[in-house]
Amino acid sequence: MKLQKSSPTEMALELRALCLSRNTTIEMIKDRGYTTTQEVQSLESFHERYPFALTKRSTLNFVCVDVDRPVGIHFGDDEKMGKKGFEGLLSQYEKDNIFHLILILPQFPSPTVMSMISLNPKFNVEIFLVEEMVFNKTKHSWVPPHRILSREEKENVLKALKLGPGDLPRILKSDVIARYYGAKRGDVMEIVRRSRTAGESIYYRIVVER
Repeated sequence: MKLQKSSPTEMALELRALCLSRNTTIEMIKDRGYTTTQEVQSLESFHERYPFALTKRSTLNFVCVDVDRPVGIHFGDDEKMGKKGFEGLLSQYEKDNIFHLILILPQFPSPTVMSMISLNPKFNVEIFLVEEMVFNKTKHSWVPPHRILSREEKENVLKALKLGPGDLPRILKSDVIARYYGAKRGDVMEIVRRSRTAGESIYYRIVVER
């Protein structure tokens, strides 16, 4: 990041974006049921705790826990992550036995890195952009509550509806809400829609790649 070319206003906006995106990330992992001691912060407390956030975003990193597996939350320092930086990142986390990474980046990595992610069976790497995490979209009034069913719940729902998984309507794995909850292919998401006239309606969607 070339701060010498940034105006005070631009720096203030970027600091705000980092604060809000980290807050949304914390909300996201809690909504997934992960365990963390991190809490959302006001801009003032964020600036006090992370005075070098603009020059070294990685100071915002932390580790949370999914059941008994650690998950690394990593804010990338590079404007665009390349192959060398990504390989170093994987090596760093592998030493700590962390194989699930959530990367919060200024922009998407190079095509080479995206290919490496899709072909790496050892690591589960999720990517979110800082700008898309500034606002928690699940809190929008137009977005109904979503949740991923457990395996047992999925089986019970399919049995009750007398349907196979492929008979359910689909939701893409790349859907913004599916990504927020970390949905995987084959998961079934429950969506609760509320209406003043129709009351509460429950819908189910199966997660697909495309």
